[in-house]
Amino acid sequence: MSSELFGYRPLNTFFHSLDPRVKFAIFFSLTLPAVSWNDPVYLTALLATILAIGGIAKNSFRTTGRFLLYLAPALLFLLVYNLLFYESSIVAARPSWNLAFLFYVIPVKFWVCPCGHVSVESLVYAWGAMDRIIIIVLSGRFLLSVTSPADLTSLMVKLRIPSEITTAINVAFGFLPVSLAQLTGVVEAQRARGWEAKSRNPVTLVRKAIPTIVPVITRSLTRAEFLAAAISSRGYGFDPKRRTYLREIKFKGRDWYTFSFLIGFILVGQAIGAAAWGLGWADYRFTTLILRHLLGLGPPCLWHPLGSC
Repeated sequence: MSSELFGYRPLNTFFHSLDPRVKFAIFFSLTLPAVSWNDPVYLTALLATILAIGGIAKNSFRTTGRFLLYLAPALLFLLVYNLLFYESSIVAARPSWNLAFLFYVIPVKFWVCPCGHVSVESLVYAWGAMDRIIIIVLSGRFLLSVTSPADLTSLMVKLRIPSEITTAINVAFGFLPVSLAQLTGVVEAQRARGWEAKSRNPVTLVRKAIPTIVPVITRSLTRAEFLAAAISSRGYGFDPKRRTYLREIKFKGRDWYTFSFLIGFILVGQAIGAAAWGLGWADYRFTTLILRHLLGLGPPCLWHPLGSC
């Protein structure tokens, strides 16, 4: 896995120039609607927004696609889980829901099958659940790609978080992409020497992985020693009250405008999506009604105001 998947790149874009507090506000303005919404149309529009701002921040779409490939197993599990248990977990509380049946996940009639009653509603719900995971993960990746470790440290200092915690988090964010780059380099160097780690025997597989594990651990320990010496040479732990900053973060005009827009977007998003106290427009009934109309299935009883046909 390349360090581009997680690492910060110092570029001259609008989002890179924002205050780190505004960048975190962008993250929350994308993830909070993803939590309160469950309609795929709304969530797909939000996902397109994330891809658009990622393009403005010069995040490679090819790298984003590679990143999503690592989510494929989790998304597949989420799809199968929602198809299998949608009816028992979501519909159980409303027995009057008449689902538009399509097929079974496991049609063979064993002693407990057919299993997985797939309907239009369960497919729409599973689609929205997968969109939600993708949005949250890509929002976190966007935040890491436009926020430098130094800005994260400055932000935590502004929040009066102890310096021990801020330093540990700063080192972790900076160490992850470097470790990934080291791992990639070691693997490529070993492959150039004819190394391969293909084996069905787990013991043999672990033994063949030693030529890559040992150099990575050795380099990590060496880098950690140099990092500790660099931190000590800069007076870490001497007197926190007399701490100085190379660049102190401050709100500018564009930060205030962007932050105000994000706060308004969060409030509107919660009012649209929250079914308990809001309008509930972003509930998955919107896409369900569209699909049932296109398939000629008619309006479902589950959306009847009284909950019955």
